[in-house]
Amino acid sequence: MNETDLVVCSYDTQVYQHKSSGLAWLASHFDVPVILRGECWLSRELLRLGVPFVINPSLTTHGALQAAQGDIYYRESLYADLLTWLTE
Repeated sequence: MNETDLVVCSYDTQVYQHKSSGLAWLASHFDVPVILRGECWLSRELLRLGVPFVINPSLTTHGALQAAQGDIYYRESLYADLLTWLTE
């Protein structure tokens, strides 16, 4: 987060209307502006914390993101049991 310039939050405001996360607090601590899809608990929290944000209802990731062709073994090894990872 220390090197982050902007957070794009594509939460579905209906699905997440009663849920919480630490995103607003992290954005506040690191002085990172946020883009949201709509008014929601997160926009209210960002207002309370004084974090700059903008609402863009057309924000969507549908069809915009592509999966990278990464090294599957490497990725899986990062999330393996630590003892297994150390002994390999």
